[in-house]
Amino acid sequence: MKSFNKVILVGNVATDVELKTLKSGTKVADFRLAVNEHYKDNDGTEQERVAFVAIETWSGLAETCDKYLSKGRAVLVEGRLKMDEWKNEEGEKRSRLLVTAETVNFLDKPKEKGE
Repeated sequence: MKSFNKVILVGNVATDVELKTLKSGTKVADFRLAVNEHYKDNDGTEQERVAFVAIETWSGLAETCDKYLSKGRAVLVEGRLKMDEWKNEEGEKRSRLLVTAETVNFLDKPKEKGE
C-alpha cells in the first residue's frame, strides 16, 4: 500500500533560524516551531500544552527564512515528516523526527532581521 506523508502546522517560531551552507553549496536552515494545543481536562478546566517541532528548510526557502524569520513570528509550515539519523562525537547513534518544509507562509507582518 502506498503511504502519504504530509504535515501542516501553524505556530510561532521558537528559536532563531540557523543557516548552514553544505560542502555542495546548498543552504539549509533549521528552526523550532512552538505549536500550542488548547483542550479541557477531565474537570473541564482549560489547559494548554506546547509541542516544539524541529523544522528544516532548503535552498531558496532556507535563505528566505533566515532573512525574515525571528523568534515569535507566526508561520504556517507545510511539509513532510523525516527521520534524521546520525552518530554523535562518541559514535553513538542519534535520531530525531523533524519536518522538512516545502512551504513556509508568514502569518504576521514581514520584516527583515534587525528592524
